[in-house]
Amino acid sequence: MALSLTWGGRADTNVALSEFLTGNHTVAVRFMMQFVNVYAGPMVAGHGSGRYFIGNGNGGADNNKISIRIGASALDVPIATNFKEAWHHVAVVRNGSTCTVYLDGASKGTLTFPTSNVPTGTLRFGRSDEIHEQFYGLIDDVAVFKAALSASTVAAVELGSSLCW
Repeated sequence: MALSLTWGGRADTNVALSEFLTGNHTVAVRFMMQFVNVYAGPMVAGHGSGRYFIGNGNGGADNNKISIRIGASALDVPIATNFKEAWHHVAVVRNGSTCTVYLDGASKGTLTFPTSNVPTGTLRFGRSDEIHEQFYGLIDDVAVFKAALSASTVAAVELGSSLCW
């Protein structure tokens, strides 16, 4: 089931960040953007205190990107303007203090998991608590694993392989 999001659209969950965020884990989502050159739009965000954000970053001045924000740590992955209107997959894998970001099955960089000001609250899809942060597009296959998936397993998840389950 895909979730279609426009202004004000969101889906709140009762999945507490504390259920997985404090240990090794993987958060993955399949998505299709309607726009790339827009302000920040979280596909997956925290609804509570602190910052948890996986989505399109502020694309002003053609600075199109996928952004990951966890506490004060951040990583931006540049994307092309033709990235929209096609299905893609992003996964954030925490292993120890390092989070590796995969886009369409390929590693795109790392960020350090924060040691303080760790986000709390619940998962929210499509919108953050910030007033002008809205994702425009579709999200599907959101998954939270309480394990740091290997690169090959992330690639299998990205391809939709049943071998990884």
